[in-house]
Amino acid sequence: MTGVPERFIDWDVLFRTLSHPRRRQLLDLLRERGAMGVTELAAALAGHPDSDVRDGQGPRQRTRVRTRLVHVHLPQLDGAGLVDWDRSGSVVAITERGRSLPDRVSPATWTDGPERLGSDPRRPRGRSG
Repeated sequence: MTGVPERFIDWDVLFRTLSHPRRRQLLDLLRERGAMGVTELAAALAGHPDSDVRDGQGPRQRTRVRTRLVHVHLPQLDGAGLVDWDRSGSVVAITERGRSLPDRVSPATWTDGPERLGSDPRRPRGRSG
């Protein structure tokens, strides 16, 4: 892991990292299946029902997903301490920090909604009255 020490959590980095659905899908997949190779991850994510790749699971789509994994998503997840990524062997494993997140890190499955925080972010802020 190239990220921060396990005891320190930079919440801005964590929230920014979890803000992308592809990274949440990746964490869910690693939680379910354990350590995986980058090529195997790309194939699984290209076929994910919520995939942003629209044209199926062909070689071109898997290559696009793999490229984004290697250059964007895995560095961010590794930097946040959520995965261990062995670049030389191209193996990715979820860390204890990653496992400590709620199952299915998708906001749609969180039980505490915005009302818990006292405001709904979908409502425009302004003066009342």
